[in-house]
Amino acid sequence: MHSVGIFSVVLYVKECELFERDAGHIGWQERQACKRKESTIARCLGSFRWGFSRCEPFEVADTQGFVAWDSKVLVISFRGTECLADWLSDLDVWPEVRPYGVVHQGFFKAFSVAQSVLVSILNAAGPSNKKVWITGHSLGGALGTLAACRLTQLEPRQSVAMVYTFGAPRVGRADFVAGYNAAFGSTTYRLVHGRDVVATVPPSELGFHHVGRFLSCESGAKFNLSQLLAASDSDEPSSGSNFFIGVAGRLRNLFGNLSPTARVDAIGRLSQLLAPSIGDHLPDRYFTALTP
Repeated sequence: MHSVGIFSVVLYVKECELFERDAGHIGWQERQACKRKESTIARCLGSFRWGFSRCEPFEVADTQGFVAWDSKVLVISFRGTECLADWLSDLDVWPEVRPYGVVHQGFFKAFSVAQSVLVSILNAAGPSNKKVWITGHSLGGALGTLAACRLTQLEPRQSVAMVYTFGAPRVGRADFVAGYNAAFGSTTYRLVHGRDVVATVPPSELGFHHVGRFLSCESGAKFNLSQLLAASDSDEPSSGSNFFIGVAGRLRNLFGNLSPTARVDAIGRLSQLLAPSIGDHLPDRYFTALTP
């Protein structure tokens, strides 16, 4: 689980404060104020002594993340849903027909605005013999999935080694999924914590399906690598065989046991008041589930 744990730390730019809180670098308010600054990201990465020689954040419209690399590894991390524009991207489920398959229009637009910047950063990263790891939480996971597909076309010198997504929604329809899984399915790890509602949308009844190998855990539990599915054909968590039954199930998850958190600050305590299906989606829940 060590590699998976690394990717929990680089979920996306706005979550650097989660890890700096434990490292005791700066206060909560200051972390919030500088969460998009390169120094914050670099400090977050440096606190775990990964040895990255360079870190380049990017922000184009409402698509944000960073690229970090050393002589052997390059990590691309996408930030998840944060603002109204991100939510509009999430809700824009109109199908976008592309040469590599039919994908979610909102996710495609969010990635497209940043792809030229990403290619420029990859060019600046130097030799193409680095292993490329891509990660993201929530919307960031959807963008990471598209990045794996698109960057190998836009920058064929780069080879994607692994993709890790956390609480990611479905990205494309059957033709996209088939092509993606043929190329990256065996090395795409799709993690879902508890009753995370985001991983159930868009519903499969609209033709969208998940990619990669599925690994889940119960709410408040730890991910167990021995439970990782060998095949990349799982569409779990499912909305059920009937769309309306699935909706009813998601509504039931708005109530019930609280979503546990390891955070002891006021925001952490308040987050336990959220519906369990929303609380289980929060990045700190994934961080805790990935921590040995």
